[in-house]
Amino acid sequence: MTETPITAARPRKAWVDALRALAIFMVVFGHRAGCADYYLFSSPVKMPLFFALSGYLFNDRGGRDSVFLRRLFWSVVVPWICLGYLPMAAAAPVKGADHLWHALVDVVSGAKLWFMPCFIIGEVMFYYLLKWCRDRDLPMFLAAAVLFGVGYVLKGHGLLNFAKINIALTVQVYFLFGYLFRKYEPRLTQAHDAYKYASLTAFIILGLMSRIAFPNNWMNVDTGFYYHIPLCLTMVALGLYALFTLSQKVSHYPAWLQTVGRNSLVIYMLDRYAMLPAVLVFDFRHGTYVLIAAAALVYFVWTSLFSITIAKILNRYIPWATGRRG
Repeated sequence: MTETPITAARPRKAWVDALRALAIFMVVFGHRAGCADYYLFSSPVKMPLFFALSGYLFNDRGGRDSVFLRRLFWSVVVPWICLGYLPMAAAAPVKGADHLWHALVDVVSGAKLWFMPCFIIGEVMFYYLLKWCRDRDLPMFLAAAVLFGVGYVLKGHGLLNFAKINIALTVQVYFLFGYLFRKYEPRLTQAHDAYKYASLTAFIILGLMSRIAFPNNWMNVDTGFYYHIPLCLTMVALGLYALFTLSQKVSHYPAWLQTVGRNSLVIYMLDRYAMLPAVLVFDFRHGTYVLIAAAALVYFVWTSLFSITIAKILNRYIPWATGRRG
């Protein structure tokens, strides 16, 4: 079976945007209506899915450090500052000059919008991991496993918390999953459907077993908490494999879903501002779970419309603010 070149130019794939939309839905919905059972099944795929998709789409820009870093700066760092820091800094006239500095520290340190500094640092780490391992599977796997262990220990001792460096080490295994899936995509996607559904079934069974063996515990990528590392990582692998393969079986995804996926990071960074009018309408701390879940679903639609509208305006007038070069 011929491996797929991973650095070649690729047309946009609808299923990738659909999975991004699913991931941001799980994030926003979980912020509003999450409970232990929801997190138990969503956490092994929610944030790992973002990193794995980035690994799948990873392009080393020809192996040139300057080209890769320049692209990362314009496509991720600039939007992070524009959409993450500047709206917070805009409150300085009301909150005082010190707010400018505290807001910057919160953003850069990952105290706010933790995913962004973690992703940026993780992407750089993954670039050099591939470069040093020369695209050889076993060295890449071993290196990612070692980095996961180092990051896990550092997080446990409260070291390198700034900018989520310790978490960036742990998520190398998720980047690598997506990268290797792309590398062996024909073989993996052409596997019999029974294997794909079996992985989804096994994911659910392991989740139910975890519910019994580890009640009220769920993995958390942000805090580096894995209640049982082999079990959690097995669920991640099974869940990601099921999502990557089964999503490609769908013949058509609606345009609105792909739009949500393409703007998932914008939604992530602007979610807090879309939330402001929502709290005046519904208090997510009260009500039955069904009512809270329904309100969270409505809220997700609202925050998506809010964020995408702003993204469209920015894309028209200052496209570099969202990572586009015009």
